[in-house]
Amino acid sequence: MVTLKAKKESENLSVGLLELAVNCKLITREQEIILLQDILAHNHKNPKISVARSLYQKKILEKDQIEFLFSVKKHIDMLMLDKKFGTLGVSNNIVRQEDIDKALAIQVDIFKQQKKSVQIGDILFLKKEITEANKTAILLTQDRIRDEYLADAFNAIATNEMERSAINKRFGAIAVKKKLITTDQLNQALKTQKKEKKKRYLGEILKELFKLSDKDMVAILNIQKKLEIKRMNLQKKVFAYNVEKESVKILDQFMELQVSEDKLTAFIIKKANDAPKIDGGDIINWLASAGIKYGIYSKKKIQVAIESHEPNKKFMIAQGLETVPTKKEQINFAFDIKATEENILVKKDDVIATVIPAKDGAPGKDVYGHPITLDHDDPIPLSNGEGVVRRDNNFIAVVDGKPQLYENRTLFVIPVKSKVETKEIDGDISKETENNYLDCDLSVTGDILPGATVSCNSLTVKGNALGNISAASDVEIQGDIGDSNDVENTQPQIQIVTQGQLKVNGKTICAQIVTDQGLSAPHADLINSKVFSSGNVIVKNVLSDDKTPSIIQIAMKHTIALKKIDKAIALEQEKLNGLTYKSENDTLNKRLMEKAKVQQDYFENQNALSYLLKIMNNSECNDLESIKKKMEETSQDKEQTSIPKDTKAYKFLEKVMGKLAAVDPQNQNQYVQELYNNINGLFKAAVNITDRFNKKYEARCIQIDEHIEKHRDKIKEKELKIQELLSQKDYLKLIAKKENSDTQLMIKVENKMSEHTVLKGNDATLVVDKPVHGVFIRESDATEQKGAEMIVQGSFE
Repeated sequence: MVTLKAKKESENLSVGLLELAVNCKLITREQEIILLQDILAHNHKNPKISVARSLYQKKILEKDQIEFLFSVKKHIDMLMLDKKFGTLGVSNNIVRQEDIDKALAIQVDIFKQQKKSVQIGDILFLKKEITEANKTAILLTQDRIRDEYLADAFNAIATNEMERSAINKRFGAIAVKKKLITTDQLNQALKTQKKEKKKRYLGEILKELFKLSDKDMVAILNIQKKLEIKRMNLQKKVFAYNVEKESVKILDQFMELQVSEDKLTAFIIKKANDAPKIDGGDIINWLASAGIKYGIYSKKKIQVAIESHEPNKKFMIAQGLETVPTKKEQINFAFDIKATEENILVKKDDVIATVIPAKDGAPGKDVYGHPITLDHDDPIPLSNGEGVVRRDNNFIAVVDGKPQLYENRTLFVIPVKSKVETKEIDGDISKETENNYLDCDLSVTGDILPGATVSCNSLTVKGNALGNISAASDVEIQGDIGDSNDVENTQPQIQIVTQGQLKVNGKTICAQIVTDQGLSAPHADLINSKVFSSGNVIVKNVLSDDKTPSIIQIAMKHTIALKKIDKAIALEQEKLNGLTYKSENDTLNKRLMEKAKVQQDYFENQNALSYLLKIMNNSECNDLESIKKKMEETSQDKEQTSIPKDTKAYKFLEKVMGKLAAVDPQNQNQYVQELYNNINGLFKAAVNITDRFNKKYEARCIQIDEHIEKHRDKIKEKELKIQELLSQKDYLKLIAKKENSDTQLMIKVENKMSEHTVLKGNDATLVVDKPVHGVFIRESDATEQKGAEMIVQGSFE
C-alpha cells in the first residue's frame, strides 16, 4: 500500500523531472502541464518510469533524449548535495569558497565531456584542498554514506589514534547497552584490536569473535552515526552562511522590494545613488528569488524605471490581475414586494417578475502567481415556487392569487380561497348516494354510513361518522366516530383527514385521524385509535390495549416535511459536491493559501528587519531609545518607506527590540543582520515550496475542470434538483409562518389515559406504562445533554 508521504514524494519527483525537461528545452511549458496531469491521474509508484513512459509513448522525446534527461537529473541531484557540501565546508572553515567554486567548475567540465558525475569531495581530495577526515565528516553529516561503508567512515573521520580508539569504544558501549555483547566480551575485543598491526574496526572483531550479526552491526552503526554527527555538529555555523547568486546578493544591498497588502502590486525602492549598473534581466531573477513571478514589467521598462527614479522612492515593478466580480442578476417585479395589503392580487398568466441574468466573474492572480478566487458566497438566483412557472427570463403566475417573495429567493402565488356553496343533505350518506362535494360547505342531518367516503370543503355531521371523510376545512361531528360496540376487538378502519380542525361532540372515537389544526373532543373516549395532529388534541379518555394501542402524535406537518426535504437536499448536495470535487478543491485552495501565508510572513519580517537595519545605520540613532523614537516617527510618514504601527511587521520589530536589550550594544547590528540572513533563507525556501505546490495545484485544477465539463449535464441536473427542493422548503416555511407554527403543541386528557398508549412528538416517543389521570403532554426541546422528551404533567395513579 502506497503511503501518503510516498505519494507526495513521487508527485514532487515527477514535477521536478518535468520542470527539468522544460529548462533543458526538451519540452514546452504546455506539454509539462499535460504530462503532469496524466502522471498524477494514474498515480504511478515509480515517477521515473511514469515520466519516461509518458514522454516516449506520446512521442515527445526519443530514447536517447530521455536518457540524457535522467543523466542530467542525476547530475543535478548530486550537484545540489555538493553545493550543500560546499556550504558545510566553508562555514566550518574546512575549505575555502574559491576552492569550492573551482571544484564545481571542474565537476561541470567532466560531466560535459564524459557525461560522468564526480563528487566534489573527491575532486577536492585529489587536489589536496581537503583532508580525508574532513571530507568524510561532511559526507556523514549529509547522510551520504551507505550503511556498508559506515565502519570505514568512522575510522576515516578520526585524525589520530586516540580519536579512533574513542570512536571504537562508542561502538562497543552501544553494543553493550543493547545487550548484544557483555562488558567482558567488549574488553576482550578491545585487547584483540590493540594487538593487531592492521587496525580493524571494532565491529569486525566482535562479529568474528562473538558472532555479532550483520543486521545488529548495521543497527549499531546507524545509532553511532547520529552520535558522531551530533558530536561534530558541522551544521551549527551553516545558518550564518547563506550562499546566493552574486547578482542577487548585490541587488539585496541596493534594492528593496515591497508588496501591497492585497498582493496585486509589487514595488522596488533604490537604496542609494552609488548602486552599480543593473540589468533588467538581473532584476527579474532577483524578483523570482523573492517569489514575484506574475505581471512583471518588461526588461526595458524596468531598466528605464531604475535609471530615472530617485533613491528611496518606490516605483511599480509588477501588477497582478484583479478578479472580475460576478454581476448579480437584477429583478423587476410587477408588484410592490414590500406591500402588506391583502388586496394585492395577480391573475393567471400575468408576468409577475422579469430577470436580467447574472454575468459570471473571473478569478484573478497576484504578483506571486497565486490564484485569487472569487467570493464563494454567490447570490442565490430567484427561483419559482408553487403557483409560478419560469419561461425564459419571465416569471408567470399559473393561478389567481396573492404573490409572495420568500427570503428574496423564491417567488410564489398563494391561491385565494373563493366563497363556496353551502349544501345540506337531509338524511344519511351511503356508498350508493355519496357524491363529490369539494366546492361545497356540506351539512348532513343523518350519518355517514359504513363504506361511504365524503370529500368536501367543510363538513357538519349531526349524526355519527361511520365512513371516511376528506375535508379542506373544518369538520364537526355531533355524534360518535366509528363503531365501538366491541371495543376489545375494534380495529379502526375509518379515516378522517381534514386541513382544518376536527371537533367531536360525541362520546367515542374509534378511527384514524389526520388533522392540520387539532382535535377537540372533550366528551369523547379515544379508543384504540391513531391521531396525527398539527394542532392541540383534547379528549376525555384515551383507552388502549397491548395489541392495538392508541397512538397520538402532535407534530407540525410542515416541520416533518421540512426535515425530509433537508435530508433530500443534503443527499443531492453531497452528490453534487462529489461531481464538482468541492472537498478536494477547497483543500487545495486552503493548502496553497497556507503556504502563501507562510511565505508572506517571512517576507514581511525580512522587510521589517531591513528597515530596522537602515535605522540602526543612521548616525542619529546610536542607542535603542533613539532607534525606537525613529521607528515611531517614520511609522506615521506615508511618503517614506516605513513600517506602519498596528501591523504584524511592527509588532515583530517590537519583539526584536525587546531581545536587543539583552545584547551587547557593539553586537546589536550583527545580531539583527544574522537574524535577517536567517529569515531571508527561510523566505527563499518557502518561495520554492509554494511554487512547487502551485504547479501541482494548477495541473490538478485543469483535471478537475475537464471532469466538470465532461459531467456538465449531470451537474446541471443536480443543481436544478436542489433548487426545486429549496423552493419546496421555502413554500413550507412560508405556510408555517402564516399559520404561526412556532406555538408549542399539547395533548390534554381530561380523565384517564391507560397504559400501552403511545405518545409522539416531532422527535420524541413515550409509551405509557401505567394509567394516569388529568394530564397535559408536550414535547420538550432537545439540548446538548439529552434529546427531546415527551413530558407528562398532571396527577398519576
